[in-house]
Amino acid sequence: MILSAGAEPLVRPYFEAPDKQVDGILTGLPSAVTYEQFNGTSGDARLGWDAFGMGMIAIQALLLVGAGYGIVNWLAGTQRIGRRQDSA
Repeated sequence: MILSAGAEPLVRPYFEAPDKQVDGILTGLPSAVTYEQFNGTSGDARLGWDAFGMGMIAIQALLLVGAGYGIVNWLAGTQRIGRRQDSA
């Protein structure tokens, strides 16, 4: 069966049962890309994977920028507190 990732938990019991009613499960975008590569075809899954990968890179960059901003603000705040204690 080829399913969306959301439907996989509903079908997994049929796959894991002793008398299997489902021979195999492919769920989500990574499985679709692997299936296309296995068959030697190039389709919509590969295009979606490229967009998904670029989105993940953008999110990681945003997280790194946010973490850097937070660290700089934290260090600036601790230096201000240190200066206040030294002058008191």
